[in-house]
Amino acid sequence: MSWKKINADELVAYHSKKDTHYVSKLLVGDELAGFPIININEGVLEPYQRTGGAAHEKAEIYYMVDVGDDCDVVLDDEHVPVRTGDIIIIPAGTFHWIDNTRCSRPFKLFTLWDRQEDNVMYFKRLQEWGKSMRYIRDEQQQEEGGKE
Repeated sequence: MSWKKINADELVAYHSKKDTHYVSKLLVGDELAGFPIININEGVLEPYQRTGGAAHEKAEIYYMVDVGDDCDVVLDDEHVPVRTGDIIIIPAGTFHWIDNTRCSRPFKLFTLWDRQEDNVMYFKRLQEWGKSMRYIRDEQQQEEGGKE
């Protein structure tokens, strides 16, 4: 085994078909590491938007990387104001969503799970891409190869 370095800016963002104003990138997971490791996903929600929401069988953690002044994470029916640097531990079975409808800035967060398979976006990327993460350079090389 060897160490890995990932830069989020070098990864392709997955555009959700359900939440069209939300994109995600798998930053760390078993597929990349080559062994079981915690899953870290970067999500970005556009200004003046909200996510559809979900409840999961396992707990997850939200870390607010860069959020505006008037943003909430909604847990069941409770609106919880958040700011950059906040962490929310979301218990299994809690219906949750992000409310960025009053903010003019994108809402950027990291979501952490014990296993990459606990992340529904992992399966969506896998189904559409054939793998859970893609590098921008790989797509550029494929495009260049197709031009020849």
